[in-house]
Amino acid sequence: MKDRFFAKLAIGFAIVLLMFLFRVAAAFYRSPRFSSKAKLLSTIGIVLALFGGFVIYPEEAAFHKAKLEAASDPWAFVSFQNKYPTSRRMGEVDDLMWQATYGPKGDWALYLYKEHFGFGKH
Repeated sequence: MKDRFFAKLAIGFAIVLLMFLFRVAAAFYRSPRFSSKAKLLSTIGIVLALFGGFVIYPEEAAFHKAKLEAASDPWAFVSFQNKYPTSRRMGEVDDLMWQATYGPKGDWALYLYKEHFGFGKH
């Protein structure tokens, strides 16, 4: 029950913050004090920040999570590969999966490597 209260409180706070930021942005774009060049550059900066936050960061976070979990279960690399097949980290995932074959769950890691990383360089 306490968690639901905090969740509702967080959602309410996020809505209030969003409304405040919207009003600030509207005032910024209506203001004659800022040049159109400054407005354009700030818009590009906001778009790039949103792209980084919603596109790039989740993939990086998933990679680091898989890297941590792979110490106990090599399946984490397979799930990363399935979720992000075109990731720029695939070479590292391939190398780490191959290194896992020398670990305590080497047989399981080798089976997973042969089964799911047929494109690998090892």
